[in-house]
Amino acid sequence: MTRVIQLGNFGDDGGGISSVLREFESWEWPTSRHTFVDTYATDPRLWGARRLLAAASTLVRRRKSFDVAHIHLSEKGSFVREGLLVRLAQALGLRVVVTMHGATFVEFANQYSWLARGVLKHANAIACLTDPTVNELQALGVTNVTLIPNAVSADQLTADETPMADRMITVFVGEVSRRKGVDVLLDAWRSVSATYPGARLEVYGGPVDVDVPSGGAIATHGRRPRDEVRQAVRSARLLVLPSRAEAFPMAILEAMAAGIPVVATDVGQVRDMIDDDELVVPAEDAEQLAQAMASLYADGARAEAAAVRNEARYARLFSPRVVAEKYEVLYAAGAAHV
Repeated sequence: MTRVIQLGNFGDDGGGISSVLREFESWEWPTSRHTFVDTYATDPRLWGARRLLAAASTLVRRRKSFDVAHIHLSEKGSFVREGLLVRLAQALGLRVVVTMHGATFVEFANQYSWLARGVLKHANAIACLTDPTVNELQALGVTNVTLIPNAVSADQLTADETPMADRMITVFVGEVSRRKGVDVLLDAWRSVSATYPGARLEVYGGPVDVDVPSGGAIATHGRRPRDEVRQAVRSARLLVLPSRAEAFPMAILEAMAAGIPVVATDVGQVRDMIDDDELVVPAEDAEQLAQAMASLYADGARAEAAAVRNEARYARLFSPRVVAEKYEVLYAAGAAHV
């Protein structure tokens, strides 16, 4: 068994990295066992330095307990915070695997190429979620990169037996922000709800910089427990994610695993995830977003076909079994035994 320490934002903040790490924790890994250490507290003081120092102490004290340090990076402060752990893990003789997260990593790397190169040269293998990230790193001279998607578990929550044609709920899951395109969604939803008066938009996520009016055809729920959100997605007609920037959104994977149609914007790796040109629309285009959502209300058979295709695509490409095997190849390739 390869012994892996997972280092990243493991806090229950609903963010992308914490969602990925909580998924990893729930999986059955065939040839590796995993220890999870949180590296970041949502605390504005010193960028959560206490959590970082505790993680570094764990690495040093328990270095003989691990073969691989799997470190999760995004952008900005992460390249200082978790970037220090990349260097420390290499200095301790561990094999270092990095996963690159972050919806705006390419822009960050263009601006701070010296920092990106300086950290990533200490990694033995780098897993990227998107093709643009792979291309950016290769342009920086980083060659030990591979494309590995996110994955989610198809959990055992109660299946909703309501026929797709009878469902009237659209679900949004994520931070309620302009980056997630919630302002565009509100514009689009006015058209959808006018055409389909029984349709309802359910918004799950904490407010950031967009105010969502609750009432009538819209309900806001704030941040809710993960199982509650997953159950809401399972009962929906569709999930919508109108983001201006993404990498490999976990919300889309949740919907695909549940067999739910998805309407989303053409950012990050979204087009490759959904593989349906009519349901992937340009960012910031409220009219096309409304048309795509309305198409799934207008035609129950169309919605059902999208749901079936999503579930099959999830099982083939984005299940834990498929993704865990890809990571275990990286772990096993010359893992150090200190």
